[in-house]
Amino acid sequence: KKNLAFSCLSVVAIWIAWLIAYVCIRNDYIFPSFWDVIKEMGKQFVSSVFWTAFLHTLLRTLISFVVSLMLGIVLAL
Repeated sequence: KKNLAFSCLSVVAIWIAWLIAYVCIRNDYIFPSFWDVIKEMGKQFVSSVFWTAFLHTLLRTLISFVVSLMLGIVLAL
């Protein structure tokens, strides 16, 4: 329960820091509002372009991991 409380408190603290930064900076191009970011993320999550790019990134990461693992095994011998 203590970890959950710290996690929730951390999320709230980051959200408050975001709001303070947004109010202080007052420039949507430099620091967009929290709700604008949430709306845009919602749009991206239903876009096939987003998921294609995400899967390609995941595939490149997996390939890099496998290549690194193989090189590590070969060089360790």
